Amino acid sequence: MTHTELAELVLDESGYTAMWQADKSPEAPGKLENLKSLCVRWMSLKIWQGI
Repeated sequence: MTHTELAELVLDESGYTAMWQADKSPEAPGKLENLKSLCVRWMSLKIWQGI
């Protein structure tokens, strides 16, 4: 499992992603986009290189 997959799993299993998917507020789409961005950028961190 990659670090990105782990981050996605934690967000999904915790219900955080589903919470924002169900939210109908104007902020919800931006929050979901931020979560996607977090998972994608997670792998670019230098701390993961060599692990």
